[in-house]
Amino acid sequence: MDIPTVLVVTGIVPSFRGTDSYLAFPTLLNTYLELNIEVHFKPEMNDGLILYNGQKPGGSGDFFSFGLRDGIPEFRFDVGSGAAIIKATEPVTLNEWHVARLERVKKHGNMYIDERGPYRGVSPGTFQGMDLSQLLYIGGVPDFGSIHKDVGFQTGFIGCVSGFKSETRTYNLMKDSVDKQGLGTCDVCSNNQCLNQGICQEAQTRQGYTCICQPGYSGEYCDKISEVCTPAGPYLRGARICGLGECLAGHEEIECKCKIGTLGKRCERTVEIVEPYFGGKSYLAFPAPTSQQKLTISLKINPASLTDGVILYAAQNHQGIGQFMSVTLKNRQVEFRYTMAGMTSML
Repeated sequence: MDIPTVLVVTGIVPSFRGTDSYLAFPTLLNTYLELNIEVHFKPEMNDGLILYNGQKPGGSGDFFSFGLRDGIPEFRFDVGSGAAIIKATEPVTLNEWHVARLERVKKHGNMYIDERGPYRGVSPGTFQGMDLSQLLYIGGVPDFGSIHKDVGFQTGFIGCVSGFKSETRTYNLMKDSVDKQGLGTCDVCSNNQCLNQGICQEAQTRQGYTCICQPGYSGEYCDKISEVCTPAGPYLRGARICGLGECLAGHEEIECKCKIGTLGKRCERTVEIVEPYFGGKSYLAFPAPTSQQKLTISLKINPASLTDGVILYAAQNHQGIGQFMSVTLKNRQVEFRYTMAGMTSML
């Protein structure tokens, strides 16, 4: 049996030390009327700024911020006439992973911590739009004296951040940043829950890692026993799992690619096919036509769906270049395409 080699990648989940420690990204877009973001964090200390994005150099104008004060999550934003301050009712637990989801619609804001909430707040005044143009910071800022006076934090975050996403984008923290300073690597695998010799791999997930399962196991923590494809079979209790079919390894369980004349989840049924049914990923293959001068083909089809699809295809080679002919269903019509003397024609 071949033994797979697993390359474990590190340095994916950053840790922050509180002083001169941050990641910077281009400003968030499309936040004028709404803001929807999510951050995964594991704090080691009770105080520190986790997120900040402002409008103007020097700290004036609009902004939003998120961080911990005495262990209690706090979300602030200002749309031009004063800051809304939204606080959770209880502190988070240190050295454990948490998820904060921050929402804003005009001057109204919501915060969810580990699905608890919403904690609500409203910005005072009549202004409702948020203008942001400065860099987005995670974990801290280069100079706390140059950010908005109402941000509410004077120190950076101490702990780990494993993920950040907006409504339209999931960020790769290390690759997408435009500036970084004072980062460490978070030790996410020291207390991992991977079972059955599963391998812990740093990842931008809620807990900061994912489990690479050994053959025969699946699930988030490799806790599920599953069948496995092996070069020799596979076999189960002396019989091939897929019969005469081909075994394909899936995420949760194997899949069987049945040969013509067999059906079933494990290709266990033998049938005589008179009129084949195609399910979108199935096909029949025949030797290539040999006629050089004239070719006549007759097809009888009964489509179960009018979505686009290939009915017949033959080509000069497998590389997708050279001469070909095809019969397709496109835009609810049958099309016949073929090449001749280097020109493609369509009927």
